[in-house]
Amino acid sequence: MGSFGKSWWSANFDSATGDRGTLSLMTEFDFIQSILAPLARGASGAAGLRDDVAELPQRADARLIVSTDQMSAGIHYLRSAPLHKVAQKLLRRNISDIVAKGGQPFAYQLAIAWPRGSDLAPLRDFAEGLADDQQLYDIHLTGGDCAAILGPAHFSVTMFGWVGARGPVRRAGVKPGDVIVVTGPIGDAGLGLQLAQGARIAPAPIAEALIARHETPAPPVTLGPLIARFATGAIDISDGLIADLRQLAIASTTSITMDLAQVPLSAQARGVLGDEAGSLDALRWLASAGDDYQIALGIAPADLNDFTAAAAQLGYAITPIGGASAARSSEHLQLLFCGAPIASTGGGYQHFSGQG
Repeated sequence: MGSFGKSWWSANFDSATGDRGTLSLMTEFDFIQSILAPLARGASGAAGLRDDVAELPQRADARLIVSTDQMSAGIHYLRSAPLHKVAQKLLRRNISDIVAKGGQPFAYQLAIAWPRGSDLAPLRDFAEGLADDQQLYDIHLTGGDCAAILGPAHFSVTMFGWVGARGPVRRAGVKPGDVIVVTGPIGDAGLGLQLAQGARIAPAPIAEALIARHETPAPPVTLGPLIARFATGAIDISDGLIADLRQLAIASTTSITMDLAQVPLSAQARGVLGDEAGSLDALRWLASAGDDYQIALGIAPADLNDFTAAAAQLGYAITPIGGASAARSSEHLQLLFCGAPIASTGGGYQHFSGQG
């Protein structure tokens, strides 16, 4: 496991620089050594964050894979969100990519762009969030960059992971005849965001659970080896199930059919939506909301029962939602509702337009 957490941080934070310092009063070296270097302890190739590069380990029995993701204040997270949770979500978004490829994360690089002259105290909270997830996922910081900018806070992580000698499970691997499945409930994070913004109301326990799924998603990290063993192709669900299935179909040059009535919903989502939960409009919205960080994957029919049983032993309920067939046209995704075809346009977050 990782080498520290909140208690470690409280004992090791460099109070000489002050909890309430600003970037104008703290040198870059002080900032790195006081706030970031503690996160690199346990990473032998990180050199205490005192060098220009990190040296990653090598393994004869595995391949190195890498993923990068970023988050900007006011775009990817609410400005009111605690930075402890922002840090956790930033790591987990990247971990989700690694898991979708059948891998296991082990290290990451971090870039921080912080508003010039702003209070640095929130970055202590950010570092505590990183520390918590380092323990949870057995990963370490190995390096990165930091800067003061004229604009809102921005964070980026590059995550490293190991996959078996056969390499990552590519999106392109889905084959005609595969069953398309998902690893968990869809739409919780979208409902959580609405609750956090005050656009919906719900009893406190339900609201807290759904907001947590928006702020701190839980990618199915222990499924990595099973995905590597059974999946023909896979994608993590970040921009919305509909949008990401379309990308899976395009990459694999197949047509994917999904029945929205088969999309799994959590008890909390059903509690918020009530009678609306099974409606076409609700299911289409839930499958477009994004930030689920579950995995959608193709499984050969002969392997479905074995994969489902093995995942159940790890606590995951695998749900078949559709299938892949030979590409029939430029429309790679066909949506159904209770077996009847419906329009498959739209659905999902568009990064450059900010719409979805």
